[in-house]
Amino acid sequence: MVKINLLPWREERRQQRQQAFVMALGVAAITSGLVFLAGYLYVEALKGQQTRRNNLIDSEIKVALVKIKEIKDIEQKKGALLNKIEVIYNLQESRPQIVHLFDELSKRTPEGIFLTKFVQSGENLSFTGNAKTNARVSAYMRGIDKSLWLGLPELKEIQVKGKDKKAQYNKFSMLAKQVKPSKDNETKKTI
Repeated sequence: MVKINLLPWREERRQQRQQAFVMALGVAAITSGLVFLAGYLYVEALKGQQTRRNNLIDSEIKVALVKIKEIKDIEQKKGALLNKIEVIYNLQESRPQIVHLFDELSKRTPEGIFLTKFVQSGENLSFTGNAKTNARVSAYMRGIDKSLWLGLPELKEIQVKGKDKKAQYNKFSMLAKQVKPSKDNETKKTI
C-alpha cells in the first residue's frame, strides 16, 4: 500500500485558513474602524450643524429681545402720550366749565347769602357761608338743584350765630356736585 503523507498539505491548508481568518479579522477590524470613523464624523458634522443652528437661534433671540425692548419703550411712550392727550382733552373740555360754575354760583346765590369758603375737589363742591334766614339757605339749595351746571345739594349743618336778634345770622355748610349738562337737560331746564 501506498503511504501518502498528508501532514504538510494539511499544515499548509491550516496556515492558509489561519491567514484567511487573520485577513478577515483585519478586514473586519478595518471595516468596523472605517464604519465607526464614518459614524463619528457624521455625528460630529451633525453636532457642528446643530451648534451653528443654536448660535443662529441665539443671535436671532438677542435681536428679538432688543426689538421687544424697543417695542416696550415705544408702548410706554405711547401710553405717556395718550395720557397727556387725555389730560389736554380733559382740560380743553373743562375749560368752560369753571366759567359756567362761577356764573351759576353768582346767579343761584340769593340775596342774604354770603359765601365765606368755597372748595372744589374734582366734581365735589363744598360751600361754607352765612345766611340771614334758613329760608334763604333752602332757596339757595333749590337754585342749585335747578342749575344746569350744579346738582345734588346736601346741607351738612346750619347753626344760629349772634346773640342779638338784629345781628343774628345762620352759619351753614353744604355740599354739591358739578355736573355737565346733557342736551336733554339743557332744553328741559331752560324751558
